[in-house]
Order: sequence, then structure tokens, then C-alpha cells
Amino acid sequence: MADDVFFPSAADGDALAEQLERESQQWADLAAARPLETPEFSGEIDPWRIDAELKGLMEMRNRWDDAFGHVALLLKRCRAWEILQFASFRQYCEERLGMAPRTVSQRVALERSLLRIPLLRQALREKWITYEKARVIARHILDEHALEVRPLIAMAGTLTCVELRERLEVEAEGQMCAGGLFTVTMPPHIIDLLKDTFRAVRAEAKRAMSIGRCLLRMAAHFVEVWKAHVKEINTARRRILARDRHRCQVPGCSRPAVHLHHIEFRAHGEATTPPT
Repeated sequence: MADDVFFPSAADGDALAEQLERESQQWADLAAARPLETPEFSGEIDPWRIDAELKGLMEMRNRWDDAFGHVALLLKRCRAWEILQFASFRQYCEERLGMAPRTVSQRVALERSLLRIPLLRQALREKWITYEKARVIARHILDEHALEVRPLIAMAGTLTCVELRERLEVEAEGQMCAGGLFTVTMPPHIIDLLKDTFRAVRAEAKRAMSIGRCLLRMAAHFVEVWKAHVKEINTARRRILARDRHRCQVPGCSRPAVHLHHIEFRAHGEATTPPT
């Protein structure tokens, strides 16, 4: 069963959400829970004390994030948003928590992995890895390979998050090529669309076909349809971006590359040939 309640149209879902919101106004007179007091900046001007205070706030944030993941997982499992009369999990996240549903779902998924792989939680609590690195490792580790997490944690400590993701992707591709298999992660509606495409390919061929042959036929059809419309130009820009994997080459930066620049201005004699 999907996490969101199915509605014939988005308008029907919005109408139900508004109706539930009006009905929930009857509880507005109930005593509100006392809000937690947020820590305030002490006003320190000593850089060392400011640094210590900032570290303390980050430690507090990490502890709250750990608790949030556990409670969010419980809410997801028991579908508490329905009992609280919210139209969907999405509406609960956006209106009650003020957070994007994707953000909450990612934290819930990580919590499931932390329960499945206790060593990963220990690495987080002892600050061997960050939450983002833990998410990357959790997506890579399967149940039967949970014992392999220790070397991955050690490797994660020496790499940036982007480098870790790329390293694991390369390893996963190598394993899939060696085994003659591949794994794809996609949303449920894309899976349904792909199944319909397989059925259409087999119906057009009027015979049974393996998934691999279906994919080959689909790829050939795609190339045949689009080759007249797409002309790939092998420019210096494309070659440089491909060489650098579309990543910024400034040391310590892991953002996608957007612009290409000469290290020295062309007016100062810089060559136009790409550096090796």
C-alpha cells in the first residue's frame, strides 16, 4: 500500500486537506504543548569561545536528529498521520513539521539502515562519518553484506562525500558487470511504466523476450527516433567536463561544475588547449 492516499485528482486531494484542516480547528482550544526553549548566543567575542559554543550547538543538533529519525520511523510504520486526520504523509510533513516529505523519508530510510547495521550507528555517534556519508554507505550495503561495513567506514573517513559516492558506484558497476547483472533503483510509478513498456515491446515482436532483449530493442528504438534530432558536438567544454566528471576542481569543493575558466587569463598568454 502506498504511503499517500490515492485521489482521482490533485484538486480532490487539496479539497480533502482543506476539509480536514477545518475540522481540526475544533481542537484549537486544547492546551498547547509547552515549546522547548532554543539556546541563545551568549554574545561571546573570543573566537575560541565562539568556536566551542558552535561545536556545542552542533552536538545538540546531532542528538536531536538521532531522536527525530527514530520517532519519524515509528510514525511512518503506524501511519499516525491518518489517526491525526491528515490527508497524507506529505501533508503531515509540510503542515505539521514544516519539512519536505523527501527529507523526512530520507531520514526514516537511514534510521532503518541504522537499526539493520548497528556498526553504522556507532560510527555516526562516535563521529567517524557524517549523516550524508552514512546514507551513501547504507544505500550500498545489502543485508547479506552487512559485515562489510567496517572497511567502508574506514574508507569514508579519507574521502569527501562525493568521492565516496563515486567510488562505491564504480565498485557496484564492476560487481554487476562481473556477475552479468545490474540493479536499478527507481520510484514505483517508473517501475510500472517500465513494465508497460516491456509488454508493448513483446506485443510488437509477437513473441516472448527476455528483459535484456527488451532493453536492447527499446534502446535501438530510442536511437532510431532521436538520432536525427540530437547531434552531439565533441567540444573542448564537453571533453573537459567528461574528464572531470562534471565536478568542480577547486580543492575541497564537491559541487557540480557549472563554468569553465582559464587558470590564467588568455590576455596573459594562457593557451586555449585543455590541460592534461
